[in-house]
Amino acid sequence: MKVVLINPPSPYLKDARAQPPMGLLYLAASLEVQGEPIHRSHNVSVVDLAGDDEWQRTCSKLRGDVFGVSCTTPNFSIVKEIFKLLPGKALKIVGGPHPTFMSLECLVEFDCDIVVMGEGEKILPQILADYEDTGSHVAVYDGGLVDLDKLPMPARHLVDLKSYNPEMEGKATTIFTSRGCPYNCAFCAKLTGNVVRYRAVDKVMAELQTLVNEYGYRNVVFEDDNFCLDHDRVKAICKEIIDRKLDINIRICPRADSVNPSLLKLLRKANVTEISFGVESGSQKMLNFMQKGTTVDVIKRAIRAAKDVGMLVKIYLIVGFPGETEQTLEETKQFVKDTQPDKWLLQNFVPYPGTDVWNNPKKYGVTWISHDYSQFYTVGKGGVGGLVFKTKTLTQEKIRMLHDDLFAFLADYKPMGRS
Repeated sequence: MKVVLINPPSPYLKDARAQPPMGLLYLAASLEVQGEPIHRSHNVSVVDLAGDDEWQRTCSKLRGDVFGVSCTTPNFSIVKEIFKLLPGKALKIVGGPHPTFMSLECLVEFDCDIVVMGEGEKILPQILADYEDTGSHVAVYDGGLVDLDKLPMPARHLVDLKSYNPEMEGKATTIFTSRGCPYNCAFCAKLTGNVVRYRAVDKVMAELQTLVNEYGYRNVVFEDDNFCLDHDRVKAICKEIIDRKLDINIRICPRADSVNPSLLKLLRKANVTEISFGVESGSQKMLNFMQKGTTVDVIKRAIRAAKDVGMLVKIYLIVGFPGETEQTLEETKQFVKDTQPDKWLLQNFVPYPGTDVWNNPKKYGVTWISHDYSQFYTVGKGGVGGLVFKTKTLTQEKIRMLHDDLFAFLADYKPMGRS
């Protein structure tokens, strides 16, 4: 069958083509390859509408037997329109973060046949095989969590890989070496589950070699939720990179409490030149409210240790989580002054479906959550995110004021030693 996988546009983003649609590329690879248990392959294409100002016209011209559309929460209304533009006789499937947590809503609101929850690489080939054989299907499937070592490499050949540029010092691309996170941060909705699954070291190295030798990349972003949870595995990957003298620069994003000076020293030797920490806040009070499970002091030590080995350090901050005040904001400013990160990204808190705040709003004092999904983005053009909830002390106006205050501070901030 001719299968068309669609990545919707994200017009709210400053750079909609910062990341290749890796989820769809993994799905495409799973449909292209003949293997267990399906023993059949499909003619697959990936249509990335990111940055396409005429995406409606593009969609109206698409032809295929099956269409699969990825849906995040802020793209809800766009996905709804995409389905209306697709050929009526085709089998239409939606998956991704929003359908995983709001499957019935998607089934009702979208002109689609099937909603897939969870990871789709195993269930989608089965759905299409059953549909080919019987012409029937059910409305909602749960793909669960897949065995990463049974997946082929993502089908990067189906997109113009060079048209994407993940933020790094140099032209870069992305790779995943694991999925899942065992922590329970209140701001996070985990599509890939609580159980961390790792790809075998030899498979990771084979993909890195492919990116270097076949695609010519020298900068690679490891997109794992937390690359450094298993120190033995990290050391094994580092050893392979060092022994092979792999000519790459790497950026990773570990939890601050998962690294130590000796591990950071080894990572730096293995060409990890950039590291990003999800700091979220410089206030211990806010970290506790967020259920972050770590301390300000631990994060400070990790940043200093990374800088000591010569890594470029970026921090991710969240502003406007329930409980945020002028005082907690000042603590975050002081944290930045104390740690001197090289880069930063400030995000508005958004209670996405699937987060603990969405599921238990009263627990966090939330009195109202919007259902205008188009505003459910943490950072957009101009550095501003959507304002989609209220508490008794945090109005939308107050959240915007706090955001603008911290954003202005960060915009004026210059780390020591950098102009």
